[in-house]
Amino acid sequence: MYLGLKNAEGYYDLTAYEAIKNVYAEERRKKAMHIFSLSYSKKSKSKKRKVVRS
Repeated sequence: MYLGLKNAEGYYDLTAYEAIKNVYAEERRKKAMHIFSLSYSKKSKSKKRKVVRS
């Protein structure tokens, strides 16, 4: 995805570029963690648990 370095007037705006880049990176990190947690929870549910009855 192209974020662009220039603002509406055509001047370079590195502060806005860095902020947008950080937001996209945070979204990708959260998505990756969500996928990881889903795959981990599926593995833990598939393990058989022993039921002890007295």
